[in-house]
Amino acid sequence: MVNSNVENFKVSDTYEIISGSVITDFDRKILSRLYQPILGHNAFALFMTLWSELEGERSITTMARTHSRIIELMQCSLSDLLIARHRLEAMGLLSTYFKKDELNDSYIYVLKAPMSPSDFYNYELFAVLLKESMSETEYQRTKMYFNHNAKVSSEYENISANFNEIFHPNMKDADISIINGGNNSIGKISGTPQLSFDFATFYDGLKDYQISSKTFEGDFEKTISILANTYQISAVEMRNIVLGSIDREGKFSVEKLKSGARAMSKRPKFIDKGTSTNQPTNFNTGNGNLDSKLKQYNELDPIDFLTLKNNNILPLSVDCNLIEDLKGKTSLPNSVINVLLDYVLQAQDGKLPRAFVEKCAGSLQRKKINDSYEAMLYLNKTTSVVRKDGTVNPKTLEPQETIEPTQSNEELMAELRQYRKEVKNSGKNKG
Repeated sequence: MVNSNVENFKVSDTYEIISGSVITDFDRKILSRLYQPILGHNAFALFMTLWSELEGERSITTMARTHSRIIELMQCSLSDLLIARHRLEAMGLLSTYFKKDELNDSYIYVLKAPMSPSDFYNYELFAVLLKESMSETEYQRTKMYFNHNAKVSSEYENISANFNEIFHPNMKDADISIINGGNNSIGKISGTPQLSFDFATFYDGLKDYQISSKTFEGDFEKTISILANTYQISAVEMRNIVLGSIDREGKFSVEKLKSGARAMSKRPKFIDKGTSTNQPTNFNTGNGNLDSKLKQYNELDPIDFLTLKNNNILPLSVDCNLIEDLKGKTSLPNSVINVLLDYVLQAQDGKLPRAFVEKCAGSLQRKKINDSYEAMLYLNKTTSVVRKDGTVNPKTLEPQETIEPTQSNEELMAELRQYRKEVKNSGKNKG
């Protein structure tokens, strides 16, 4: 937990440095070229100072000393030191332990090694942060610096000896206590950041989808957490991306998950994904069915809405992918997407033809329709032609023709128009 209250952090507080990993001279290059653009020069200088202190002791730990020493070495303020420390902690390069004391508090700093260049670039959160921290030219130049393309020509044959050809250990005389004894030797441990993600909400939202726990194996939670923190995706949004990453055989695709998260990050942001900013949350049109429908449009996520329309059965991945594309490639809020799905399901006998859905979505976007009741009014005035083979030939959605409304549809249109009129009048009166 970050405690940025400088008054609780005094120059007289003591600190001790412990090596949490082997840190090599090559790590210095990694820290300088990959981490420093993200950390900033102060945090980079703090790591180097602590590392230098540790090396000076020629040990895996240092003697206790006060923070005034670091401040004098770095020529910085106490608040700058605290900010730099927090940055190192956030990037997983430093773990800080604290003990309260009557006179002066004491700290233990555990230094961690940076990731290898390949691990760094494969860790999506760090790769994105680095790219945001520098120009494209510098980013590519940095990447080239760590490229390793050395290969042995196929003309050469590998004649290296294997272990058994050289060594013949006699295990009969081996000291079992050495083999089974504890090993406290220091090793190479790369520091990783501690990421937070609301897995309780995430898993709670998957309960109704009858997904086997075997679907998610390996580093699933780690990948979810990294992507969510990289692209600022909520637990509910991530659940929908995950659902769209499962194929018909129930297998989970990491690549689909990553592409879905990247697409989600590019979508326009809304204050409330369920509604537009000026959309009412309570409806009183005088028609209970219409009120209920509008409430449903505005409160449900599109995948939940489609699940409801599908008799509470999880939609196929093709439909989930379509929804994610609508979210990622259009500026339509969830409420309008729900109206669109409902309209197409009714117009196409329970089917969601991608071409027709995208045609309607494009029209809604061009008309800058951002709330459910306007979407209902607009879509109920549009039409399409069905070919003889059953496929859809969408006509322009800037309607030149209108369908002949049924009695129920006519009533719905009238109620929607009346409700829209009342909402406008209400807004004028407030003004």
